[in-house]
Amino acid sequence: MDHHLRHILLPALTQTAIASLFGYLLLGGDAFALFVIPLHIFFGLAAWAFIWILERPMKQALGLSPPLGFANAFMAHMIYGSTALEDFFRQMGDGVTVIFGTLLFRRKGRDMMTVTAPPNLHPPGPLGEIGGSALPPRLLTESLNGRALVFHGMATHDFNPVSASEVETIAASIRDVQTGNPDWHATATHARRYQAGSVSVLAQAFGDTIFIAATRSPDITDDVEYAVGLAIIEEGKRWFRHVVLADAHNSFIDLPPPVLLGSRIGEDYREAAALACETLAGEPQYPYSVGFSQRDLPFTHEEGGFGDLGGVMAMVTVVENRETVWLVFDGNNLHVGIREELRDLLMQECEKCEECEISTSDTHVVNMASGKNPVGWKVPLALFLPFVREAVDSAREDAAPAECAGGTAHCADVVVFGSQRITQLAGIVTGGSVGIVWPVALIITLFAFVSTGVVYFLLS
Repeated sequence: MDHHLRHILLPALTQTAIASLFGYLLLGGDAFALFVIPLHIFFGLAAWAFIWILERPMKQALGLSPPLGFANAFMAHMIYGSTALEDFFRQMGDGVTVIFGTLLFRRKGRDMMTVTAPPNLHPPGPLGEIGGSALPPRLLTESLNGRALVFHGMATHDFNPVSASEVETIAASIRDVQTGNPDWHATATHARRYQAGSVSVLAQAFGDTIFIAATRSPDITDDVEYAVGLAIIEEGKRWFRHVVLADAHNSFIDLPPPVLLGSRIGEDYREAAALACETLAGEPQYPYSVGFSQRDLPFTHEEGGFGDLGGVMAMVTVVENRETVWLVFDGNNLHVGIREELRDLLMQECEKCEECEISTSDTHVVNMASGKNPVGWKVPLALFLPFVREAVDSAREDAAPAECAGGTAHCADVVVFGSQRITQLAGIVTGGSVGIVWPVALIITLFAFVSTGVVYFLLS
């Protein structure tokens, strides 16, 4: 796995030196030496030329040095779980400042709960334990002491944190909201659903803060560009002081392109959210209760696509004896159709349930090489449905009168991949590097053999 010349030169020379010595003794002295010396020289130059050609596109475009070290770090991550890839991501990363909204719930005799969609970064990614892949569980268990419900923000892989250390920057911004002097409100609207084009949003207002979860299910959707989310948040501030926006990220079978600002789908997201904000701003608010729960599921990353949080988190809000169920699976998207089937079941089983939305955190700890491992793909709904029911029932039992405070914070100097970096990297690997490996290797090898033969005959 080592790419440093000084580290690999001695082992490589040991093998070739021993082979050359035995060849010299067994095959006949000077004639063999005339052949083996130029052979080593030309093949050494050929290997150097091959590496130089292979590395050049990645080094010029992304500034990675040494580029083959990137490949070694990737293999080390796949085999040993190494985090050395983060050093290369930091080389190509950019520092950004993003805004985000957070909901704080306090209930008498219980710990404060935080509901957040991590600051419009792409919280998970890119793969395994690298970068922000495990951001939801780290926020929960390490930085916020397990008292948080972490939704997926609106951002693409361009906004992947480059290393796990960036999670603390995000958590610090959330703690600033918690320890500030927020305005508490003991009333909320009923949760309502609004539609624009292919986009459906479920929204509920708590005092001067609105929480919105958006989906296109059953249409296939993966990520929504950061600019779309930012536009929604800024427009929503016409009616509400704080806007907490989540991408439900809940319908997947094949990887679609991201939703971009100005596209028809992007406009559907904006129009649906604006309709929700405008309408709920005029809705009456009532005292409410809220309950939380989390249940582990007995499936591994590979079996079920469930992340390190173990399974499903539930929040139940109760307004005028009418319930809204919010579910978050710690997984990378939902298999297409699962959201509709599960939502229908939960609403049919409880007469008081007037609305329900199923989301995923989009954790990438379930993805090592492939990005396809949605919840419900390998493990059918029937096998994990009992655990979901337990989580919802437990959240109902946990419900208690609550007050809510919203907060909007700026998360500064978070180092992310940067604009179009993922696209550049994929293009270089598939076209600029891998695409030329075989012809370049063949040409260089033939050149080395021919050169060695010419030198041998001239010297002999």
